[in-house]
Amino acid sequence: MKKLCAFAFFIFLHFGLQAQEVLKNPAEFLGYPLGTHFTPHHKIVSYFEYMAQLSENISLQYYGETIEKRPLMVAFVGSKNKIDSLEFYRANNRRMALLDKGMTLPNDSTVTVWLSYNVHGNEASSSEVSMKMLYGLIEQIEAQKADWADNTLVVIDPCLNPDGRDRYVNWYNSTVGMFPNPNMEAEEHHEPWPGGRSNHYYHDLNRDWVWQTQVESQARVQLFLDWMPHLHLDFHEQYPDSPYYFAPATEPYHEAITDFQREFQITYGKANAEHFDANGWLYFTKEWFDLLYPAYGDTYPTFNGGIGMTLEQAGHGIAGLTVERKGEDNLTLSDRIAHHYQSGWTAIEVASEHSRDLISAYKSYFEDAKTNPKSKYKSYVLKIGNNPHRLEEVRKLLDQQGIEYGRALVNKSYRGFNYMNGKDETFKLDASDIIISAYQAKSKIANVLLEPKTHLSDSLTYDITAWSLPYVYGIPAFASTERIYTTNYFEIPQQQVVVEDSLRKPVGYILEWNSVEEARLLSALLQENVRVKFNKKAFAHGEKTFSPGSVIINRQSNRHLQSEFDDFIAQISSQYDVIPYPLFSGYSTSGADLGSDKISHLNQPNVAIVRGEGISSTSYGSLWHYMDFDINYPFTGIDIHRLNSAALNSHDVLILPDGNYRALSESQKSQIHQWISNGGKLIAIRHAIRLFKDQEGYSVKTYANEEEEKNYAPIKEQNASYGERLRNQVSNDIPGAIFKVKLDPDHPLSYGYDDNYFTMKIGKERIARLEKGWNVGTIDGMDSWISGFVGYRTKPTLEKSLIIGTENVGAGAIVYMADDPIFRSFWYGGKLMLANAIFYVNQ
Repeated sequence: MKKLCAFAFFIFLHFGLQAQEVLKNPAEFLGYPLGTHFTPHHKIVSYFEYMAQLSENISLQYYGETIEKRPLMVAFVGSKNKIDSLEFYRANNRRMALLDKGMTLPNDSTVTVWLSYNVHGNEASSSEVSMKMLYGLIEQIEAQKADWADNTLVVIDPCLNPDGRDRYVNWYNSTVGMFPNPNMEAEEHHEPWPGGRSNHYYHDLNRDWVWQTQVESQARVQLFLDWMPHLHLDFHEQYPDSPYYFAPATEPYHEAITDFQREFQITYGKANAEHFDANGWLYFTKEWFDLLYPAYGDTYPTFNGGIGMTLEQAGHGIAGLTVERKGEDNLTLSDRIAHHYQSGWTAIEVASEHSRDLISAYKSYFEDAKTNPKSKYKSYVLKIGNNPHRLEEVRKLLDQQGIEYGRALVNKSYRGFNYMNGKDETFKLDASDIIISAYQAKSKIANVLLEPKTHLSDSLTYDITAWSLPYVYGIPAFASTERIYTTNYFEIPQQQVVVEDSLRKPVGYILEWNSVEEARLLSALLQENVRVKFNKKAFAHGEKTFSPGSVIINRQSNRHLQSEFDDFIAQISSQYDVIPYPLFSGYSTSGADLGSDKISHLNQPNVAIVRGEGISSTSYGSLWHYMDFDINYPFTGIDIHRLNSAALNSHDVLILPDGNYRALSESQKSQIHQWISNGGKLIAIRHAIRLFKDQEGYSVKTYANEEEEKNYAPIKEQNASYGERLRNQVSNDIPGAIFKVKLDPDHPLSYGYDDNYFTMKIGKERIARLEKGWNVGTIDGMDSWISGFVGYRTKPTLEKSLIIGTENVGAGAIVYMADDPIFRSFWYGGKLMLANAIFYVNQ
């Protein structure tokens, strides 16, 4: 019996010790010290899972999946009590923010600190830091040295961009040798196109927090808003010769940022400076990185009531494991890890020390927003216009942000700013209007996204300076200084088409062409081999008038569908949320009849898009995403070095994204010209126009003539001081501003548009109106400027300039788009314009 008991005790002791296994640090788990190798994403995930399995102070949550099927996850780290009560703390945060009903604990000062690593894939040190941070936090808790754990819950997102990270890591690990080479000429310091910065679709995820065009952003922001953390750190890297940046940020600060939010940046900065000084590490503050554009990882949390900060470590994708620096020691990956590690710890310590101040300011932020909003405008009214789909897209964005909206209690008249013409005038509410009141918890972010003009405290800014939603979506809107009281929003069903006679079958159907949703349906029809036509001029059936570009589907032209014709049209239209209009006669009450040769066949285009060396990866990525998600249309991506007659001749449409195109040979340029002349259609976006600008055989120019050059050439600065050189550069530039464009209403590029088309203009390049061709979209005068900073020397040069145009070259055509019509995939207003260029031009 004694032997049996002794054996049982041995078994208990053996497995008990196993249960109390000492946690491995990252080096022990991975098999190499951090800083000596870049860790693939799956191993980072494995380490977090390993730690969570063995520690009661960690809880993992998987919140999504990338396009390439890599998991997105966060780790919650804290005392056992806090980990066991995660749902309580999540709900408590939202109650403090007045987003959910319920009581909050008046004496609880638990702050949520959120650490976001590796949003840019080739800024790869920070995911290495995430493992070190996870282990360091647990090490302190287990040693009972974690005073911060009494009032702090830490959330670690180890990698916001797994696809981009692995693109970089896999390339680097396969390129570097046994002895990492710090020489900048070494291949390991020169990433191939497109680089690892962006995600699968080559989008910059750090500019997508608001717009959420990408699956990673959609999943992450939903989790983020479920938690509404008090402090958020966004870890980045900059080029090797810039040592380290941390808060406070530089101007411009958006005026919605509170005094406390400003002051806390200074509090953090001073604390982190002490640690960096003690280690002899160089850094800078109050330079380059501002707090204006709302879709960053620092501004977005700030406009949602918390404190958001960017941290920039020297390194970036060119640094590798070690790299030379001017006048300094070589920069190693170990250095980069150490600096970011310290900055994370400083945030946790400062948040814990100032937890009560953070909580108090957080509550005040939302209480003030709901009861006494400081914004000029107290109500925003979005009107349906002729495009219910556009308004639906705005609703979707508002829902993603948690911004409340409703309908008017009383349909009366108000005074307000008209976004479309820039004037203050009287407007009347309609039953279909969407009204966003400033009197709500999300007042600040709502105002930031809807204000007609963004106030700039400084013209030196890091990104675009205008983004107001009515201009992004091209929808009529008013901003009123009066409070408009609302009731809960309810949808007004779209009016269904009444069939005249159920015993008669329509001779065909018409799809009105108003939004990218109709383009998506057209794409589906073409891929199903449905024969479609379109009208180049308006015509009417009864009291219904159909604008140019409407899609016509005749029964006679689609006899292959036989008796399935009507059911097929009904089913596919329903799938894309488009209502087809049945026609019971080919006779038009005005305009061309359905059998007229003025009703044109629409041929299915074979589309190619150029990619590779010299091409803007983000411009290509936006086009790729547009084809896959916006219009669901197949295309061929052709590397610029393989662009030749054989590749061209198998396609009808060639899209040139923004880029420098220096990789194109003269022979390739000649083959492109011949392909266009033979009937090809080329769409050139932004700097791709330079291939044709001022070149023989094309009419596109910088200035139409000498007089225009004299009138609109940039003003040269005289006697400029060296110290003001940066501001002098800015006065010649446009970092991102909105302009109103005058459209030719009869041209196919204008199908589906009314008088209101707005463009996001970036850069100072000017294009003159075409002498031979069609000037479809132009900037007429100074009053075309809507919002955003424009250098005072640049603004006059844009008068009488071209934004959108076409010219015929032989049997083919070129479409010139001076601005990106689908900028970062969020510029909804231009998506139909690009569809027009692909499907309608030169048909």
